[in-house]
Amino acid sequence: MVIVKAMSEGHSKFQGLVLINLHSNTFPIPDGPSRQFLSDFVREGIIYCMNRNYEARQFTASELYPFSELLLVDEAEKHKRTEAGRQCWIDGTTRKGYSCKHPKDWLVADVSEWLDSDLTLTMYGPHFSRSKIDGCILTNMTDEDMELNGVTNEADRKQIMHG
Repeated sequence: MVIVKAMSEGHSKFQGLVLINLHSNTFPIPDGPSRQFLSDFVREGIIYCMNRNYEARQFTASELYPFSELLLVDEAEKHKRTEAGRQCWIDGTTRKGYSCKHPKDWLVADVSEWLDSDLTLTMYGPHFSRSKIDGCILTNMTDEDMELNGVTNEADRKQIMHG
């Protein structure tokens, strides 16, 4: 991001930012780490999200962060989410925690809980936690990365990679 370059040159306060998606009519919405970064460094500024037709939506950083949760809603409305207590409703089941988030937004603790609860691969949770593997890292791991992080069983690697 250009904002990181500006910070490396000593700038620390920003009045605003423009995000442009030249490839589609959808508005660009930053991923989890980027939203966190923007909320930390563009607190008071305006963030303009613009599509290829130069239509724009205006957000503050605090508005943009929860807006991303709405993008997870399935178009057929199978997935309905509510922010109350970080609970969500998916296919008729009330869930909490990591299952209400996109896997890329999972924290290290969410990855460990997922390994334990959903995959029953409890033995890898402590190793992944020590390696600080969050959802963003998990979703980009290769077979080799899995082996380096203690997942030597090929069936377990496939189960983790295909969740």
